[in-house]
Amino acid sequence: MAMTGPEHYAEAERLLDKVNRNKNDPANTNRLHRAQVHAALALVTATVQAGQLSSKNLRDWEMRGLKT
Repeated sequence: MAMTGPEHYAEAERLLDKVNRNKNDPANTNRLHRAQVHAALALVTATVQAGQLSSKNLRDWEMRGLKT
């Protein structure tokens, strides 16, 4: 399911919070990687919404499920 930029940001924050609450959990490496991906996708969405992407590139992203 596609997520909006704010949803990606919120998921990154949720994962980082879980890492901070469970410092010795072996799953933290995976959570940190996932948080980084969600943060990057939130940044992509913000870039698109700010009009910093060409129309062609925007269409390419939208075809791949980007929700703005």
